[in-house]
Amino acid sequence: MLFYLTDSLIVDKGDSLFIGIYKSVRNLATQVIDGNHILTASFDVVKYFRDIFKDDLVIGLLFNKLYQDFATVGIPSDLKFYIEVVKENPVCRNENGRYICQKTYSYYLNINASAMAYLVGEDLNDTKFYEHILKWYIRQKNANYYYSFHGVGGGGKNTYRAILNELKSQHITICIIDTDKKYKECPIETDSTYYNCVNLVHSNVCEYKILPLNVHEIENLIPLNYIDQFDNWVNGDANDIKKKRAFDFLRDNAEEILPYFDYKKGIKYDDMLRNSADYQKFAEKCYMANHDFVNVEPSFQNFISGLSNKAIIYPNLIGGSGTINNTLAMIDNNSCPQPELLEFQRDNWEVIGQNMLDWCVARIPESIS
Repeated sequence: MLFYLTDSLIVDKGDSLFIGIYKSVRNLATQVIDGNHILTASFDVVKYFRDIFKDDLVIGLLFNKLYQDFATVGIPSDLKFYIEVVKENPVCRNENGRYICQKTYSYYLNINASAMAYLVGEDLNDTKFYEHILKWYIRQKNANYYYSFHGVGGGGKNTYRAILNELKSQHITICIIDTDKKYKECPIETDSTYYNCVNLVHSNVCEYKILPLNVHEIENLIPLNYIDQFDNWVNGDANDIKKKRAFDFLRDNAEEILPYFDYKKGIKYDDMLRNSADYQKFAEKCYMANHDFVNVEPSFQNFISGLSNKAIIYPNLIGGSGTINNTLAMIDNNSCPQPELLEFQRDNWEVIGQNMLDWCVARIPESIS
């Protein structure tokens, strides 16, 4: 995250606030030197703290470097959020497409408040995939941003507890979570992970953000050209290949179907489907896209009329965590092709990338001289 030290922090050494300001800026500077954040300020402020910390062999060098490089260092235009550190009376504002939040110096007397950003996902694997998206986003910017964050696996429906734990520790926290929508008009289920995170976490600190994704699950954001390379069908068994063929039929209407299709479980004839006309329409849309199904029974209503409870209407792609695990294996092996993103995927990737850049941008942890 980027921190901007304001002119209000310039006080006489005899001022009663001086020691607190000194300690807070030292805490922030320490985190920046360790490669967890970015620090900048006006020229007068840089010059002031350069003098204040001139005898500090580490922090003094940081402010001296800011002083020497001032003409070429500023607030990166790609950032849409940052924090201004002020002496008193903090306010937040929107300015030229950016949201700027002010915090008083006293908030950073606790060094935990300036620790690296904590990224909370439903699972630790989710945070690894979000990092992959951040790297893609930085490449799209043709920039050389460094970033730093600590990934936290929320444990499914207990994700809200993980968020509360990080906020209790005064950590900078961003949570990225899917909305579990099974179809476009699907209401948020009251026992869902997203519902719990929204309704059981109450915080208005500007360093916390929950970022909902308008897709069923993280699998829906995986590029199809990644999925095409999985060993499950490239070198797989007949059942996997059959499921992949069924999945591929959905590509013909990908923008309407693939944000919400359940890659793990497919679609079943359960109470939710029987009680929701909208979900039935979505299931029918999937069914009718599959030429193999329609050639056998062209009527969706006739097809479901003979089904038993929880019978399969449309098969899944891969159960459990198979889809994300295969993707992460490709990422770890540097074998991912250039992602070919559907429109809804690109929209979500850009939102994830921008917010992660805002929360996690950091100074390259190189030596200062």
